[in-house]
Amino acid sequence: MRALVSTMRAELVGAGGVVERNYYLTKRYIWWDVAWFLWTVANTLTIVFIAKGIEASGGNLDVNRTMTTTGRCLHERRRLDGAAQPA
Repeated sequence: MRALVSTMRAELVGAGGVVERNYYLTKRYIWWDVAWFLWTVANTLTIVFIAKGIEASGGNLDVNRTMTTTGRCLHERRRLDGAAQPA
């Protein structure tokens, strides 16, 4: 019984240390978290506004078309081979 109590006490002290460490780290770096959150929101809104601007100026934006390097290479390969181009 004594060993169980000793083990439980050690585990609780360790868990308390983790909680205390997280509290102090959050308190120390909260403003960096806020800054990164605002930066992410600004980046996302920039992408959205660019897309809206393309559509507003009469352009066409197909978000379902593959625009990765691999997709572009496969598309060019099909075109060079004379295969039908995807829609």
